[in-house]
Amino acid sequence: MFWETAMRLRDLLKFEFFFADKERFRQELADEISLHDDKWESALARGRTSIQAVVRSFRPFNAHRVLRPFLHGYLVVADALMREKTDVALDQNAFLDRCMGLGKQYLLQRRIGSPESVSKVLFESALRLARNRGLVGPGPGDLEAKRRAFAEELRDAIRRVDAIDLLARARVAGLIS
Repeated sequence: MFWETAMRLRDLLKFEFFFADKERFRQELADEISLHDDKWESALARGRTSIQAVVRSFRPFNAHRVLRPFLHGYLVVADALMREKTDVALDQNAFLDRCMGLGKQYLLQRRIGSPESVSKVLFESALRLARNRGLVGPGPGDLEAKRRAFAEELRDAIRRVDAIDLLARARVAGLIS
């Protein structure tokens, strides 16, 4: 589960960050986690409590600060794609304008937390990922389901980032060490 989640996140953000090839990425990630806990792999096998202990050993928590603006921007695009027809070609400029409007709405509704997430450049990268995944029409009847799955994948990644943010806040508040 851990490696599948890490590789999905790598795939989500491949148009934003330079990642090493998959094997090297895995090794770099393993090396980085080992800096915090050299027995982390056995902790994964022991279950939830052990995994939580490994995560709490990370100092400082930064993932939420770095990843959230990207993931929120991508979610705007995913949600906007779900509103698009699947049987017509997408007008990219008009679509990006709709994304800007939806992003501003989400910001005002506090569904996203940062103006950094409302960016045409970010939306273009998210749209490039969506094209890469075959989510831009016209497409087959299952395009709607694929778009929903894409949005849910982003929501899941955001939930994970939010959990890291909560851990960081708990540490600042003195609730965890």
